[in-house]
Amino acid sequence: MRYIASVRAFCPFLPLSAARDVGVLISEIHYHPVTSEDDEFLELFNNADELIDLSGWSLSGGAIFTFPEGTILEPGAFLIVARDAARLAAIYEVEGIIGDYLGNLSNGRDVVTLRNAQGLLMERVAYDDDDPWPENPDGKGPSL
Repeated sequence: MRYIASVRAFCPFLPLSAARDVGVLISEIHYHPVTSEDDEFLELFNNADELIDLSGWSLSGGAIFTFPEGTILEPGAFLIVARDAARLAAIYEVEGIIGDYLGNLSNGRDVVTLRNAQGLLMERVAYDDDDPWPENPDGKGPSL
């Protein structure tokens, strides 16, 4: 299955002025949805100037997922990794959602790690629901 993400699904206003050689970033974490844990998601962003083949890459921490063969992220594109991809696609009526990851993101603090197919650390994000972190992503609707 070849999956190409090329849409700006949830955050169309992310500035592209940052350095373009960073690669794949974890750009959004919806760790404590108002509705259900099944509505959790992570968003990845390709900040590079080239396609990135995510085949065999993996997430660990609260979300455990290995990207299937043929998962391609175009430059400037976003990809949503959901706990329940079909449910999230139905709710938001957008493309660019993949899943389903195992586990669940902690409603308190957690660390999410992205590794490439060779196991090298590509991105690591630690979040918390205590100060100085914003309180609204902690069950009040918005994501982090």
